[in-house]
Amino acid sequence: MSSTKKVSKNIASLTIAEGVTRICAMLLFIYIVRVLGVTSFGELAFATSVIGFFSFFADFGLTTLGTREIARHNKEADSHGTNILLFQVLFTLLLIILLGVLLLFMPISYILKVITFLYGLGLIPFAFVMSYIFQAYEKMEYVLVGKTVNQGVYLILGLALITLFKNVVFVPIAALISGVGGAIVTYVLLKKIVHFKLNKPDPEIFKLLIIAAIPFVTSEILVQIYRNIDIVMLQFIKDSNEVGYYSSGYKIVSSIILIISFVSTSFFPLIAYNFEHDERQFKQHILLFSQISGLFSIPLAIGGIVYARQILLLLYGSQLLAGTDTFKVLLLLVIVIPFELLVASIIIAGDKQKYYMISGAIGAILNGLLNIILIPRYGMIGAGIAIVVTETVVGIYLFFNCFKLLDYSSNVLKKYFLKPTIATIIMFLVTFQVPNMFVGIPLGTLIYFAVLYLMKGIPENLVASAFGIVKSTRDRWRTEKNSLSG
Repeated sequence: MSSTKKVSKNIASLTIAEGVTRICAMLLFIYIVRVLGVTSFGELAFATSVIGFFSFFADFGLTTLGTREIARHNKEADSHGTNILLFQVLFTLLLIILLGVLLLFMPISYILKVITFLYGLGLIPFAFVMSYIFQAYEKMEYVLVGKTVNQGVYLILGLALITLFKNVVFVPIAALISGVGGAIVTYVLLKKIVHFKLNKPDPEIFKLLIIAAIPFVTSEILVQIYRNIDIVMLQFIKDSNEVGYYSSGYKIVSSIILIISFVSTSFFPLIAYNFEHDERQFKQHILLFSQISGLFSIPLAIGGIVYARQILLLLYGSQLLAGTDTFKVLLLLVIVIPFELLVASIIIAGDKQKYYMISGAIGAILNGLLNIILIPRYGMIGAGIAIVVTETVVGIYLFFNCFKLLDYSSNVLKKYFLKPTIATIIMFLVTFQVPNMFVGIPLGTLIYFAVLYLMKGIPENLVASAFGIVKSTRDRWRTEKNSLSG
């Protein structure tokens, strides 16, 4: 298979995998809202936010580190995979014990404690999912298979259990069972496709991996603190209903962000490789991927704001329309976070994790303070404003350090983002006058790309350039690996 086709397949695989994940989760949550109500939806949102903190402790940054190191040195896959798995399993068991103790003293309802603990048990199969090895080998189609099994079982089992028992407690039970299925399928595929095998743990490699992962886990934990603290504080300061309204919009926004971010995710192994082998290509394709993100994130955010009420009504019915204004605020994250994630992947690939760690600390402190100030007075809208301001400040910090690290000029922002912004403003002025979402969205899309085309804002060689960069990189990569094997 040619390099171009393989890269296309990898992007498509990740897109479909995340699409399946988000669609299954969205369908299940929509059914929960309609059958069990907004309070149950808020309880699930709170529980998953709490477990979000624990999941990054359980991961310990080792999957990101493992992806980078295995992408650079494929022959170390068995050794790194074995040692990472050992640590994550042992550490996860400790975390579950800690979670149980914390829940005993947490001032929440008994049912909420049960839901949260059951989600916590799902960290065990999470530790066994080693799909990052497929990412390092650029075999994303097998990531798709594992996620499809996981989310498909989750959706079917979740719908069945809710229909039969009308009890929200069965949702995390469905997640636990589906997680086990996904982990088994992924491990079987690893053995068959990349011939992965568990080795005897190496204490020296184990120690080196843990030390190297500390900046990753510290950064990710700090990021998760400031991205989940709003829901936790809403639960304690307000109630589950407020959390439900807030989370309904947040889940849509996070789904959009994930789709836009597939570019940086798909190419992370190449970014990591090129940092060591070809600085010119490293800088060139980063700019290209930034441009691709800019073309889509800005119009999606503004279009979503125009039709926010209709989107919520279509997906959830009238029960969650009280969260419309908050949803509009949160949609601004669609502009900020994809670029922030791209810059973070650059910094990680460039062995500059300290900048990412500092940005996480800035975000955790700032969002915590803003939530304390804004939530008591403005509720869920205050939480939305807090996270948007926080992500913007964090993004500016990361951009500044990335520009300094790679010696970019400020003209980059003007060159790659000015024309999409102008096209979005024109699109907004037109769609704002069209009340029907099903007419306005196609019309807005047509106007946006027509304006970009007239301003020459869509480079004719955009796709060709992207695949050209990848092809040249992979050719050198394969040559190097062949020479080493020879």
